[in-house]
Amino acid sequence: MSNERVRSTGHPDQEGGLETAFAENPARAAAGRWRLMAILLAALIATVGVALGYASAAASTGGAGGGTSAISTNLQNTVVIKNFAYGPATMTVAPGTKITVVNQDRAPHTMTAVNKSFDTGTIAGGQRGEMTAPTTPGTYPYICAMHPSMTGTLIVK
Repeated sequence: MSNERVRSTGHPDQEGGLETAFAENPARAAAGRWRLMAILLAALIATVGVALGYASAAASTGGAGGGTSAISTNLQNTVVIKNFAYGPATMTVAPGTKITVVNQDRAPHTMTAVNKSFDTGTIAGGQRGEMTAPTTPGTYPYICAMHPSMTGTLIVK
């Protein structure tokens, strides 16, 4: 085997190009083909993943341009936790209303009033919990006790 380095110009029809380099080393040619196939397969998988993610986001937000941060719930008095966010982020209910909280994340979460007037306790991933809204009208900001960057607001009136 020669120590001479084959310079690839990227033009297979030119002397010293990819075709010449691969013809001189069949193992390199096979490795190059496998690498190209792996890259194309990864690109295909990524494209399908993005398309499925976009379709899922569109379905959960009620439209194609809604983005993934908004969460839509069609169930009355239900808060859905998904992607480390509450949906809806603000909910208005009557005093003493029972609220169902559905955790669609894998991580456990809570729905805990900042003033401690309500707390669902820990809701495991894929599970649901319940809580009762305060009987005193007002605005009640809440957080996840384990993930304080998750915030929402319960309005009782």
